[in-house]
Amino acid sequence: MPDHDALVAAAEEALAGGYLRVLDGSHLPGPVYALILSCYFDGDTEHQFVVPPVVQLEAKRRWAIENDRLDELWWPYDPRPEAYLPGVDFPMELEVGPLWEDEAVLRPCRAVLDAIHADEAWELFDRVMLGVAARLTAADWGDRVPRAEEFVVVACDLDGGDVRASLERSLGPVRYERWRQRAGGVRPRVAAPP
Repeated sequence: MPDHDALVAAAEEALAGGYLRVLDGSHLPGPVYALILSCYFDGDTEHQFVVPPVVQLEAKRRWAIENDRLDELWWPYDPRPEAYLPGVDFPMELEVGPLWEDEAVLRPCRAVLDAIHADEAWELFDRVMLGVAARLTAADWGDRVPRAEEFVVVACDLDGGDVRASLERSLGPVRYERWRQRAGGVRPRVAAPP
C-alpha cells in the first residue's frame, strides 16, 4: 500500500504551487474575502483536482451581513453581484487553464487518484483539497489577488456544502473563531440555493 500521507502532501504542494503561479486577480474590482474551490469528484480523472477558484468579494460579504443574507456567502456562484457592485462586470472564476496541461501538477494528482482506486481511499481527494485550501490561505499572494484582512480559501462540494472543516483547517481554531466573529458570525453550514 502506498504512503497516503506522502501522496497527499505531494499533491497539495504541486496544486498550491500551480495555483500561485497562474492565478491573477489583479483585474478584480475590490478586495477578495474568499476563494472557493468548488469541488466535484467521481474518480474519473486527475483533472478534477484542478478547480477554478470562485471569487467572493469583500463587498459581497458586507452586503450579505447588512442584508441578512449570510446563507449566500459560500455559494460557489453569485446570483446577484449587481446588488453589491452595480454596473460592474467581472469574472466569477479565476483562470486555471494552464494547470490542466501541467504534468508537474497532474502527476502527483494522478498518483493520489491511483491510490484512491487501488485502496478504495476516497477520502484522499478531500484531504488533498482541504490541504490545498489551507496552503493557499497561508500563502504570500503578492499583488496578484487583492485580499481582505480576513482572507481565506475554502474547499467545498459543488453545492457549497459544509465549509466548516475547510475554514478550520485553513485558519486553525483560534484564527477560525476570530474570522467567524469578524465576518459577522457567518454560519459555516449554508442552505441549499433556491
